[in-house]
Parts: sequence; structure tokens; C-alpha cells
Amino acid sequence: MLRRIGSGFCLLLLTSSLWAQSSNQIQQLNHVYSQNGFGIVNTSSNVRTQALGLTGVASPGRFSVNHINPALLTYNNASSFEFGINTHYISASNEAGVNAQNIESGIGDLRLSLPVKRNRWQTMLGVRQYSKISYYANFMEAMPNFAEDSLYAMETIDGQGGLNEVSWKNGFNITSDLHVGFDLSYYFGNANYRHQNYVQSADSNLNYTAPSYDNNDLRGIYQATGSQPLENIIRKNFRGVGASVGLSYYQDVEPLNMGVFLGATYDLMGDVNINVNQRTYDGFFLNTNSGRLAIGDTLEFDEPALSIPRGWNAGITFVFRDSLKDDRFQLSLESNAQSYLGISQSRYGLGMERYADFNSKNGLDHFYYRLGGYYSENAIAYQNGVNEFGITFGLGIPMKPSREDRNVRSIVDLGVTMGTRGEATNGLVKESFIRANISLTFNDRWFKQIRIN
Repeated sequence: MLRRIGSGFCLLLLTSSLWAQSSNQIQQLNHVYSQNGFGIVNTSSNVRTQALGLTGVASPGRFSVNHINPALLTYNNASSFEFGINTHYISASNEAGVNAQNIESGIGDLRLSLPVKRNRWQTMLGVRQYSKISYYANFMEAMPNFAEDSLYAMETIDGQGGLNEVSWKNGFNITSDLHVGFDLSYYFGNANYRHQNYVQSADSNLNYTAPSYDNNDLRGIYQATGSQPLENIIRKNFRGVGASVGLSYYQDVEPLNMGVFLGATYDLMGDVNINVNQRTYDGFFLNTNSGRLAIGDTLEFDEPALSIPRGWNAGITFVFRDSLKDDRFQLSLESNAQSYLGISQSRYGLGMERYADFNSKNGLDHFYYRLGGYYSENAIAYQNGVNEFGITFGLGIPMKPSREDRNVRSIVDLGVTMGTRGEATNGLVKESFIRANISLTFNDRWFKQIRIN
């Protein structure tokens, strides 16, 4: 038993290392809305709940790791290891009709779930990329009022990095129908930002530095000589902790041959400290043949702590049963409200799932079929909310039963999300995206009592 536990943790550490390398290698996707705060915050959903319209707080999966609401962990009381592979495609366009496409792939979330006391207490350790910062842009503006002809104000900005989360979650059965849980998380990560300003002539032999790296109006008074800030590089290091609690209740409605799950989570805390290292590079350019680039100032300071999105999440799931066979269908509704960057944001989701019927002679009945959709208002752009809409669908493919327990099966989950974010108006950008995900959940019975006759 101890050997299996050790093997599980070694597997988690090994795949975590691969996950970290993968995360560092796929930072080139251009998320134009990742400039503020911690960037684009990933949902905590696994592949199953992503395919259900991001609903999962009141929707336990029989063979999945039910991590969204820690109170649901005990509904899969096997020893489980879960990991996924994600592919993300984005097509972005602005009101000027400029389009850009990007695609990335990498290892997704990693989770190890173990029963401490079967049907009473389940614990889980997980690691995931909590948010992502990845953007770059170039701007050019003609300067008709300058004494020199054909001068252009040039500006380049980019940022790469993000926030990672290591979480420890626990679920407890108070009664057979009432479950509670808690989540403790540690956040860490870093981000590198670069901002360049300069003035360039149509004559490639002339370059001029702008007076300030953070001057958004570049049509001021420019100097052709003199020492001016040319490039500003900032590195931010993130460290913080968070905590949340969860609740789940099930009520059987026999007259209607159905059951109802109620679930909710609430974030107690989640503050991240930010250490900043800033380097300003000075430029002194007369022409391309006689110029110098010298380091200016280097500063290190702490920014005020920034809170991760915090709030509540609540949902309800109706499970409809067929009295003549082991065939069930569920409908989930979910809503959440959070505060992020001082702005309220919310999400509404709807998901449907047809359960697998292992007693059916039709092989197609042995799969889980999922469909959903969601709408959200995200606080990620210029202190204004950005709307996001998506439709989701997926498939669950259970494997053969475990030799230790016929009721335990591993499962392969497939999910696709197609949606849009933002609008190409008022200086904003519209993103159309497709996310294709696959996850494998290995379930087995590691803890089994030895009976001596």
C-alpha cells in the first residue's frame, strides 16, 4: 500500500515537472486581454465539467476527480490520478479589420486523489496553471508636426508569464446526503513585461528616442539628441495563499423518480504579494553608425498585494432516472459572482449529461454524452467588463472495470469549447477561440482491507 502511495506521488512529481516545462514552452499565444492583473484566469473545471458548460459545483462525476467543489470529492472514493492535454486556438480581430491567429498545446491540470477513510474522507493534491499572461503588440503613428519629414512614433509592448496553483482539497461525508469540504491553495509565478518607445525616420539611418517610456501621447516635443529612456523591462514575482469551503446536499424525489444535488463554494481569502524588479535602458542615438545603449536605473520594490478573483459559486443538478433500466440523464444549472481588479464579474452555465448504461447490449450506450453552454462577464480589459460566450460538448469513454473492484473504472474524457470574447469596437478586440481537451483518469482500489478467516 505504501509503495502504491509513493508511486502515485512520484508520478505526480514527474508529470508536474513535465507540466512546468510545457507551460514555459507555450507562452507565445497572444492573449490581448491578458495585460491586466494576473492575465487570463483559467477556469478550475476539468474536461468533464468543461463539456458541461463549466458547471460542476453540484455535479459529481462517478469516475472523475470532483475538485471544483471539494465537498464532492467522496463521490469517487477510489485512488485516482488525473491529467490532461489541452489545445487552444485563437483568432483575434479589431475594428480596423486586422486579423491574427495563434495556436498552442500543452499538458493541463494534474491531480492525485486518495481515500483517507473510504466513503468518509477523500483528500486531493493538484497543480495547475491558474492564469496566463501572453501578449505582444506594435504601434506606429505618423508625426506630421515634426520638423523632420517622415517621422513615426513607434511603440512595442509585450508580456509573458502567469500564476500557478498548488492546491490541497479535502471532502467529508457528514451524512450520506450532506457533504462538506475545504481547499487550501498556494500561488506562485512570475511575469516579464517590456515596453519600448522610440521615433523612427523613413530614412533607416536616423533613429530618435522618445522622451518617456510611459508617455502614451508621442506627438509631443522630441529630441534628436540627448539621453532618454528607450526601453523599460519589469519582472514581477508572485507569491500568495488562498482558501475556500464547499457544501453539497442530495435530496431523493421518489414520486418523480429523480434526485436533486445542491452545491456551493465560497472563497474565504486569496491575496498574492508582488515583488517588482524594474530596469530602464537609456538610448542616445545620432545614427546607426554612432550610437550607444546604456543601462539606466534598476529599481526593486513591492507592489500592493492583489486579490485573485473571489466570490461564491452555486448550482443545482437534476438527475432523472429510468425505472426500467440503468439509464440516467442530468441537467445542471450554475451561477457565480466574483470580484476581480475591483470589478464585479459573473458567469452562468447550463450542462446536460447522459450517463453510461453498462447493462445495455448497445456499445454506444456505454459512453457518457455531454453538452452545454455558458455566458460570462470578465473583468479583464481596461477596467471594463468583457463578455464571453461559449458552447461546449464532450464524450466520456469508460474503461474496463478494475480487478480490485468491479464498480471502479478508469475513464478518458474528451471536450471541445467554441466561443467568442470581447467585441471589435471602441478600441477593443474580438477573440474567437476553440479549446480541445483530453484527460485520462486512472482509478483503482489501492486501499483494501485484508480479511483473515
